[in-house]
Amino acid sequence: MKAGIKSFTVNGFKGFGNEITIDFTRKAKNLVLYGENGSGKTSLIEALKILYDSSVDEIDLEKYKNIFAGNSMKIKRNSMKIKIRTEYKKDISLKTKNERRKDERGKVREVLVASPKDYETGSKTYLEAIAKSTTILSYRELMRIYDIRTGEDFYAHFVKKIMAHYLIPPRYETSLIQELEDLEILKKSHPKAKKRIQQKEKTIKDEINKIFWGIKDKWNEYIRKLTGDDIEVECSIEKIGSLDFKIKWNGKDVRNIMNYLNEGRLNAVALGLFLSYYKKFNTSPYKLLLLDDVVIGLDMNLRLPLLEILKEDFEDEYQVIMTTFDENWFNLMKNYLDGSKWEFKRLIVRKTDNNSHPFVIALESSDYLEKAEKYHYEGDI
Repeated sequence: MKAGIKSFTVNGFKGFGNEITIDFTRKAKNLVLYGENGSGKTSLIEALKILYDSSVDEIDLEKYKNIFAGNSMKIKRNSMKIKIRTEYKKDISLKTKNERRKDERGKVREVLVASPKDYETGSKTYLEAIAKSTTILSYRELMRIYDIRTGEDFYAHFVKKIMAHYLIPPRYETSLIQELEDLEILKKSHPKAKKRIQQKEKTIKDEINKIFWGIKDKWNEYIRKLTGDDIEVECSIEKIGSLDFKIKWNGKDVRNIMNYLNEGRLNAVALGLFLSYYKKFNTSPYKLLLLDDVVIGLDMNLRLPLLEILKEDFEDEYQVIMTTFDENWFNLMKNYLDGSKWEFKRLIVRKTDNNSHPFVIALESSDYLEKAEKYHYEGDI
């Protein structure tokens, strides 16, 4: 089942001193969002993720506040608005409040926070399901593979980031990251309980190996589609904290991947892992895929295979939100993707003469042809 977002409103968050609403249409379609660098694409994705994450953890919102928002917002000063409307008959807003807290110097100050305790049960269940099954995949996150040199690096990137909220069967109540945290607590509190520690380590390793075994074929399928090369990846774990990561190219072992795989191929390895994991092991009842400028490292001829992957495996099962600063790529996607399943929006930034509100971020208005196409796809004509 898709995340079912029909509209998304932001005000007072980072660069958004003015209110902006993105309408996905009542069919809760997938979205491609275009904007130049600095137009707020990533901030919108972050705002959406913060709304979901606030159902799980308390979030300090101070660093996200727009410094100009208090001058123009109709909502109270030192607040922010993040709101979604869903097709499940829920309007859900970020629950914020001001709390008095001491900073590092012991000075008491007011801090804007969001807390899981403030949501009613129905909204919290929906938000929490997505928070625990969704992360933002960005080009910056993909390219962390460049910093990976050892089995420990692979472990930190793959297990603790991508697979953190994998739910352990058969009860599906405890996440992988929780099991790892429990293991550390056990080691510190009962260091002599060797048998218990070894058994817990074995349980965790078995689950991680099940994940890698389960995604292996799909991961390699995606890599081959994204690169056009016969590259095969295999990953397993023998020791907690380190992964055994192997790559073959045309059947030959690649021992130093940085010497053989260029940026595009490394991007494909990381993107393929992310997508294959979400395809095989996302058990959330509400599915959301957030892709923030992930194609920067891919040549244009390798970007189309990504769209094929999204069309075949994700656009009907997930609600996909994808951003780009590449206008040519944006226009190509408009022609390539099914307009009955996708919305295409442009963000624009306009400077003002008002020092208290120096710029506004808005959506570019649809022209008459786009409006007519929209009405046609929605069955309004």
